[in-house]
Amino acid sequence: MSQRNIFNFTSTETDIYDFLMSHKDEVIKSNLRNLAKTIYVSPASVLRCIKKMGFNSFYELKFDFRNKLQAIQVYCQSDHLIDISRDFFNRPLLDQYQNTITDIKNVIENSKMVFFFGIGTSGILAEYGSRQFANFGINSFYNKDPYYPFQLIEKDISSTVMIVLSVSGETHEVIK
Repeated sequence: MSQRNIFNFTSTETDIYDFLMSHKDEVIKSNLRNLAKTIYVSPASVLRCIKKMGFNSFYELKFDFRNKLQAIQVYCQSDHLIDISRDFFNRPLLDQYQNTITDIKNVIENSKMVFFFGIGTSGILAEYGSRQFANFGINSFYNKDPYYPFQLIEKDISSTVMIVLSVSGETHEVIK
């Protein structure tokens, strides 16, 4: 939800919004009628606020809150995973590849776009890789269709990095 939407709230909707955002656990466990009683407003007012927040229903809001709280809990419990990943990336084998990794990083940083391609499981990995790069602010896209008409694109792609993924390394369409 954008800040602009919040400025369009009535004072009652602002109170409802503040309560919803600061009592997510309670919202998840409550039903609409009891929540409205707790805030001292009508259920219709709560629904109007929820719709202005961009949700279609009270249940959609609860689902969103539940997912965000679970993500926070997983993040907080991930110290063990951080230790494992730190051990993995501090292995001596990776020291041999540090220069190569740095060179690849520089090429990607200096490109206008990173394009991922894969088919099947590799396509899923391409989609994931593209999303992760986009999360870091890198212009990236993916394609899982080996028959996409690339030859019809007449744009300059000279500063595009293409990352082609293949789990088996033998998929004919990927190699082509």
